[in-house]
Amino acid sequence: MRHHGVPYVTFKRRSIVAKRRRPEDARVPEEGIAERQVDPQEAVAESPPLAEPSPVPNLDWMFDYHKSSEDQVDKYNQISDAAKNLVKIISNTCPVCADRTDAIRKVREARMTANASIALHGAV
Repeated sequence: MRHHGVPYVTFKRRSIVAKRRRPEDARVPEEGIAERQVDPQEAVAESPPLAEPSPVPNLDWMFDYHKSSEDQVDKYNQISDAAKNLVKIISNTCPVCADRTDAIRKVREARMTANASIALHGAV
């Protein structure tokens, strides 16, 4: 067991919970749950190996260039216009802060993901 802000690991019901120890954290374990403290290095050694990643079908096709049809260009423009309008509303109503920046970033991400769904014809 380590103290003064040094991490320790608690095993509860086969799950590993990393915690920081502070004096106000003194607690009694829940009834019926076995608890033991282990060094983090030992916890890593006891963890099961990661599963092999499954192959992604059509990986090359997903990342190839897909020429846009006129219909797709119209859809891209509709999505872009809606995203611009939302960013304008966010910029005019939200205070300048990290959350506002994150909201704008997520609108950009949503626009890109929506455009990808159009480009790939909903296949992914």
